Amino acid sequence: MTPLEPAISRAPVLAVTGGNHYDLLVRLPRLPRSNDRLAAQEAILAPGGMGGNVATTFARLGGQARFAGSFTDDEDGAALRYDMDAEGIDIGFASSHPANGHQRGFILVGECGERAILGLPFQAAAPPRSTSRELQTTHTPPGSGWKATFLDFLREHPLPQELFRPPLDGFYCPGAFAPVLTAQLPPGLPLFIDIETGHLDAMSAPEIMAILRRATIAFGNDENLQSLPGRLGCSSLPELASAATTTIVETRGDAGCTIHVAGRSEIVRGFRVDAVDTTGAGDCFAGAFIFSILRGMALPDAARFGNAAAALSTLSLGSRGRIPSIAAVERLLATCFRNEMTIVPRSARHD
Repeated sequence: MTPLEPAISRAPVLAVTGGNHYDLLVRLPRLPRSNDRLAAQEAILAPGGMGGNVATTFARLGGQARFAGSFTDDEDGAALRYDMDAEGIDIGFASSHPANGHQRGFILVGECGERAILGLPFQAAAPPRSTSRELQTTHTPPGSGWKATFLDFLREHPLPQELFRPPLDGFYCPGAFAPVLTAQLPPGLPLFIDIETGHLDAMSAPEIMAILRRATIAFGNDENLQSLPGRLGCSSLPELASAATTTIVETRGDAGCTIHVAGRSEIVRGFRVDAVDTTGAGDCFAGAFIFSILRGMALPDAARFGNAAAALSTLSLGSRGRIPSIAAVERLLATCFRNEMTIVPRSARHD
């Protein structure tokens, strides 16, 4: 693990890479069951993707984000460039690639904000028209899509060294990108990784352990982290955190999160909200947590700040529309006692 430097007085700077694409979100009275026929209540095409969401959260809270992900060379890419530039994110380090190697998310959102996510390669999101006599299908071979394309790109085109110019306080990437990127990072630069479904499936146990040992903090939800200790020869997440000499932050939705470090665990309770859409809440949590840590907060305080930011982010449809400002998070925290579950109405306003 790379330890963090003491708190800094200026705005923290974070380099970010990872997915950045549009999601088609459809809000339903509930998630579908077999043979259902449901009427959509709302539908939007909105920015999403782990890297874009984390960079936007970090910037909206007052940090300086450098985005080293990619944009497609089409209307989606142009719109995303405009959107991130308007957020104050430095996109000068980003790359471009063809739209057919990219992704659009198709997300069904239920009554209480729960969602089902389908990651569609771009060509599957806009398949050719069929006739009544001839079906035109789009097949997606295993390992294809934007993630494999971008990993190949990173292998052939290392991150620009200018990305790491000082001041720079940390680097964030999805866990799937870590094997390629860790060798490109300057020694001593704090690394934050996010473990999502399927990120570690193709990696060996030694590869996973090497990533965890390099990481300053590893994020993941309880479901994704459940089988990880046994796979690495440990009996629990606290034991794994100790063996890897890292901090593992296990998120549990509105129940909050658990911090595993040095063989022990601490639960930090969350904020129960009248959620509209939980898509991207984990990314918001990660961005807010990293922002807090780089500003010098202790782990439990950073977790509580992240829990509050993530809760506020679920109050409308889409990953980024309700990412809060630092003032909004601080207002919520000021109204609550430490470790108290709080109900926030859907109509709550914030900056």
